[in-house]
Formats: sequence, structure tokens, C-alpha cells
Amino acid sequence: MSTDTLVRADHVSYIAPEDFSHAEITPKAIILGTFLSIILAAQNVYAGLLAGITNSASIPASVISMAVLRLFKERSILENNLVQTCASAGESLAAGVIFTLPAMSIFYENDVDGGWKNYLGSRYVEATVCSLFGGLLGVLFSIPIRRALISDSSIQPPLAFPEGVATANVLIQGNESETSEGIVYLAKGALLGAGFKFINTGLEAISAVVTIGGWFGYAPVLIDIGVEPITLGIGYIVGWRVGLVVLMGSVVQFMIGVPFTAINEGKDYCVRGTEVDGIFECLVTIGDRDVFSEASFALWGEYARYMGVGSMLIGSIWCLISIRESLIVGVTTGIEAFRNQMAGTDNRKRTEVDMPMGYILGCICFSVIPIYVLFGFFTDAWGYSIVLAIFVILLGFVFSAVASYMAGLVGSSNNPVSGVTISTVLIISLIIRGMFGRDSEVGAPAAVLVGNIVCSAAAIGGDNMQDLKAGHVLGATPWKQQVMQVVGVTASALIMAPTLEVLRVAYGFGDEEGQLRAPQAQLVASVSNGVISGGLPWSYLGVGILIGAVVIILDLYLEHIQSKLRVPILAFAVGFYLPMEVGSAIFIGSLVPWFLGIEDTEAASPGLMYSAGVITGAGLMGIIIAFVIVFYGLIENPDSDDSNPLQVETNVDAATNTVLSICQLAILLGGMLHFSSIDDPSFKKDDEEADFAYKAPN
Repeated sequence: MSTDTLVRADHVSYIAPEDFSHAEITPKAIILGTFLSIILAAQNVYAGLLAGITNSASIPASVISMAVLRLFKERSILENNLVQTCASAGESLAAGVIFTLPAMSIFYENDVDGGWKNYLGSRYVEATVCSLFGGLLGVLFSIPIRRALISDSSIQPPLAFPEGVATANVLIQGNESETSEGIVYLAKGALLGAGFKFINTGLEAISAVVTIGGWFGYAPVLIDIGVEPITLGIGYIVGWRVGLVVLMGSVVQFMIGVPFTAINEGKDYCVRGTEVDGIFECLVTIGDRDVFSEASFALWGEYARYMGVGSMLIGSIWCLISIRESLIVGVTTGIEAFRNQMAGTDNRKRTEVDMPMGYILGCICFSVIPIYVLFGFFTDAWGYSIVLAIFVILLGFVFSAVASYMAGLVGSSNNPVSGVTISTVLIISLIIRGMFGRDSEVGAPAAVLVGNIVCSAAAIGGDNMQDLKAGHVLGATPWKQQVMQVVGVTASALIMAPTLEVLRVAYGFGDEEGQLRAPQAQLVASVSNGVISGGLPWSYLGVGILIGAVVIILDLYLEHIQSKLRVPILAFAVGFYLPMEVGSAIFIGSLVPWFLGIEDTEAASPGLMYSAGVITGAGLMGIIIAFVIVFYGLIENPDSDDSNPLQVETNVDAATNTVLSICQLAILLGGMLHFSSIDDPSFKKDDEEADFAYKAPN
């Protein structure tokens, strides 16, 4: 992403530190920020569970905020900034939650002790406490390192905070323009995304997948082309380089990994069976060469996807190794910042005033109490629970500092939060196995709860540092931003468990048709339970680790020859683990900016606003459909064809459905091409078009 923005040179903020005339925390900012944090968090939960990738809400929230606050006579750019800060906190927390908490439901479905049947009652309290204090710790840990990472120009390499700069750019452009077409682009994308989501998931009239393939001997070869609005929109935003790598992972899995698994398991592998009087009877084997797509998904679900788990594991470990210097810098910077604030050696200009250090330390210490009580009741091992609570604080600080540093170095979109989560769960699972033993009834779920808190802290720490950077550029008051971050985290944490419950009841989490894949949560469940209780298919894990090692070596070689194309292991592993329909849709969406020669896909533009609208509209429609299903009570019989009251009988054959799916794809891509081609002067990209010019350090 470009680091150019519209501010005065020499790091002079857009609003001077001496200027106290601009309102920041106001009732309308709190109300609008809270509302957006809840809405955008909910849609990000759905989108992330579906596609395994979350998207930043800062720019859409900024555009919506500007459109709403234009209705008021009294408004300010700093007020807009606080609204997007609050909304972004909710979206960030969603990432920490969806990577972990759905694993508790997956445990229950797989008869793992300690799993959650639902997210209501006492489970609501447990889920909310984990999410809330994980998010709050992320905010608290990011405060003392804010000045060190954002204001200190001596850090090498310089930290650009690309999303923060882009968000400030959007707000400044909106402040200097009488009108903003951004909300129009966003709304049009949202309407189109919501409409197709309603047709795909509500009416179930058009399939969101085009399936082709066949048999190679007794090995099924599958190619799924996804036309899901959310994944297409995500593809546009992540760009063609990431889209290509994700597709590579999907192709390796379903065109090499699954056929390899079929050959390894033999033609007698059972694809479909039934249980009669307690005795399992196989109905269809690979040797019958029946439905290739069914055979492919059966092999993938039981064995082949664990190769993806292996690649994700080695990718997570390599992630920590490759950022070891950043990790050390992030942690030492945080410790030094703590010392400076305690010594009172920090500058006290309005634009440099953080929350008081005494409050921060007091809140961190207080957080240990509810976390300890939660683990105590959950594990019924009060002595060990204090150890877990201390590990949560330590790992939360380490990974929050690392995420904050990495957000400045490579941006939030490239921040390896999923790798941090898996690494945390792996470390804690080994510790819990040592404390509780292999036969513990709560070992794996306890590891997931620890992972949830740490992951939430890391997600908040990294993404919120971008918001603080935006505030630094604009001339916001840091402590007021930090208050709004707390507001956003609190509001979104309260609705996380109900949102998960509605989605669980309406769709379910898993690999069955119609379920939300929740790939990271499935991986977390597999790793924690496999480490503590055993039972992982280690041979397939080993193959995945070897494939991951090859990808890492390839990426190192590409780095060595200074190639523009890289193969980041975590992006490859996500594609290697997810169904092909997801990877293919992300790649197809990423082809639009590539075709138009757009390198900076995350910079504010009509195409970005349209794509973000498609994601937001489709995500919210998915949640609305879930509410309809749940509140009609028709989900009580999940095997019934009438479980979805919105479903219509189309009596369309497969060929016609394929044509309709392709038409949907063409319309969505046509919208991306159209809006990306618009030359809107309100989205200024060049320094010479701006009233102010600043070049970030490099």
C-alpha cells in the first residue's frame, strides 16, 4: 500500500496539537461508533467463518461515519476518526473470536469432553469474559508502545502503518470535499452482495459453486469454482499475489493431495455408509467410481485436510522464526515505553497524551482476577489456573507487541494473527498436557480459551495501532481514541456469543454442505485435542509439513532473487486447508485489479468501496437469514428439507444452475470492473492533486 498521505511535511499533524476547537468524544460519536462496531463485528464473524479471512473495517466505517455525520451541523474530522476507531475495534475482535471459539462447538459435535453444546447461559459468560478481556488487554498493551512505534523516528526499518495512513487519507479527503461518493459505491456493492447472498443461501435458488472434475483411475479429481460474493470481494482486496498463492494451495490439495490420499487408502475406502443396529455398513466405496465430488470431499474431510494442518503448523512456527527480530524489538520497545511512562519522561502535548500509566497497570492487574476465576471454574483446578492466567498475560503482551510492530512494518492485512493463534494453542496444549495429563476432560477446551484471549489481544493490538497511527496523522488525542477502543471492544464482545449461537444453530460449523467452514477454529480444535489426547493422522500431517517446508524454501529463493512474486506459507496453507471453492473465488476476485493494473488494492478507491460493500452486504444478509431460520424454529429437524423457510423449489437442472452461477459471477465481476474504472477526483492518489503533501519515511 502507498504510504503517501495528505498532511503537512515534517510530521506536522493535520489538526495542530494546540487546536482544541475540534470535538472528539461526543454522544453521537459514541452511539454511531458503538452501532458500527456491533454491525461490522457481526458481519466479519460470518465472513471470517465462511472464508477464513477477515477484512479491515476502518475505511468502510470512515465512509459511513462521514455520510451520517454530514447530517449534523456540528461535526469534525476528529469525531469521524473516533467513530472509525470504535468500529474497527469491533471488527478486530471478531478475528480473534472466530479463530478460536467455534472450536468449542466442534469439540461438542466430536464428543470431546469439555465442548460446548451452545453459547448461551454460563457459556455466554465464559465466551464473553474471554473475548472482552482479551480485547481489553490488546488495547492496554498497545497504549505504552504507541509512542515508541508511531512517534519515534529512530526505529529501523521505519514503520509505515499503511492502513492507518490510508484511513487518515480518506478522512482528510472527505473533510475537504463537499460531497463523498464513497458511501454510494459502498451501498451499491452492499445491495448487490446482499441480493446474491439472499438468492444463494436464503432462497437456495442458485448454487455458489460450479463443480467440474472426474475420475483418474480410482482417484477423484475435483475443481470447484466459487462465485460466493464474500470471497470474491475479499479476493479484490487482498490482490492477485495473495489470491494466486491461496489458489496454489487449493490446487495442490484437490488435484494432488486428495488423489494421493485415494491411492494411499485404496479403492475399498468407504465414501458413504449407514449404521444399522449399531453395525456400520458401507454403501459406496471409491472403487464404485460413483460421485467424484462426494468421494473427493470424503477423502479431504477425513484425511487430506490434515496435510493442510501440517503446512499451517510449520508455517506458524516459521512465522515466529522469521519475525524473531521484530518480536524482540516489539517486546523491548514495549518494556522501554512502560519505563518511560512510569518515569514521567514523556511529552505531554495534546496529541501525545495517553491513558495514565497507573490506570493501565491497574486494569492489567485486575484482568488477572476474572481470567483466573474463569479458568478455575472451567478446569476445577484452582492452583493450575493461576499458572494459565499468568501465561495469558505474558503471551498476550508478547504477541500484542509483536502484532503492533508487524502492523506498522507490513500492515494489518499481512499480520500473521492466525499463525500467532496456532502457535499459542500449540504451546499451551503442551503445557496443559504436562499439568493435567493426556486424560484431562478439559485440557483441549482450556487451551482454546487461552488461545482466544491471546488471539483477541494480538488482533486488537495490531489493528488498533493502525487507528492510532491515523489519529497521529490527523492530530487526534490518543487517550480519547483509546477510550473509544475500549467502547468498541466492550460493545462487540457482548454480541459475539449470541452471533456465534445464531450461526451455529442455523448453519453449523464444519465441513458438511451448507455449514460454515471455520477453518482456523477447526485447525485449533485438531491441534489442541491432538496434542493433548492424541489421535491425529500423523502420516498426513508429516506430508503437509514437508510440503510446507518446500513452500518456505521456494519463498526464500524468490526473496533471494528479489522476485515481485512471493509465496507466503500461511497464505498457501490457508488455501491448502480450505475447500477449493474458497481459494478459486479469492483468486478470481483478485484478477480484476490485476487486469486493470491496480497495484495498491487496499488504497481508498471506488473499486475498494464497492468490494467492501459486497462483503459487508453479503455478510449481514447471511446473519439475517440465520436469524430467520432460528426464530422460525424450523432448524429443530436439521435433516428436513423444510429447515430453511426461505427456500424455494426451482426445479432447475444442474446445467441450467451452472449457467446461472456463471451469470452471477459475471455480474459481480462486472461491478468490480465498472467501479474500479471510475476516475473519482474525491479519491486523490497523487501528491500533486493534494493541498498538503507528505512522504512517509522509507
